[in-house]
Amino acid sequence: MQKISPNYGLEIVIRYIYKWDAEFRFGINRKHNIFEYK
Repeated sequence: MQKISPNYGLEIVIRYIYKWDAEFRFGINRKHNIFEYK
């Protein structure tokens, strides 16, 4: 079994936030590009 570090929960939260932030920025960039092409 893997040893769970004390910061295991915190690492998951940080990863989730980074993932959400990346998707959020990508979505904005994609919408921005769509508006530019119209």
